[in-house]
Amino acid sequence: MQSENLYQVGYLTQAKSLKGELKAFFEAFFLDFLQKSKSKLNYLIVETKQGYLPYFIEKIQLQNDGNVLVKFEEINNLEAALPLQHSPVFYEKAKLEGFVSDELEDEEEGWDFLLGFTLIDASSNQTLAIIEDIYYLPAHELAQITYQNKEILIPLHEDLITEIDERAKSISINLPEGLVESQMSSEIEEDKDTD
Repeated sequence: MQSENLYQVGYLTQAKSLKGELKAFFEAFFLDFLQKSKSKLNYLIVETKQGYLPYFIEKIQLQNDGNVLVKFEEINNLEAALPLQHSPVFYEKAKLEGFVSDELEDEEEGWDFLLGFTLIDASSNQTLAIIEDIYYLPAHELAQITYQNKEILIPLHEDLITEIDERAKSISINLPEGLVESQMSSEIEEDKDTD
């Protein structure tokens, strides 16, 4: 399937059950499309290492927290679902007509494409962790990673990024000095306070 005929509508976040269900995040316009679309959604296109592949839907369920639970046909256990975690999800542009405005299509997609990318400290060339989540705050955006069993937030700013390698799914960032250490030690202090 050709990428120019597709539009990213969200991404799969994490495997949710032993039955192979996956938690998904969808853009607001696509949730609107799901609710207003007369025809049943039969498949989604997932970007995998093998390319853009259609996955046929067995069940799709909107959760109270705004996330969606998706069960694909032939993904029947946790082991089969794990490789799909953090994968971008697409749908055909032609079928989204009227739901995706030209302005929305021209907008930058934000940083969501970095989900599942490996974060590298550019100054030391040290691999830190996989980007698990992106937070959009009024002043800036943050990437969440788990480093040495601690949740660390890394600022995403063009001035700090030295390289994004989409093929290798990696991003190199000049981390502000002491950023990781300060977050590690603040969590240690909090742990001590709760004892």
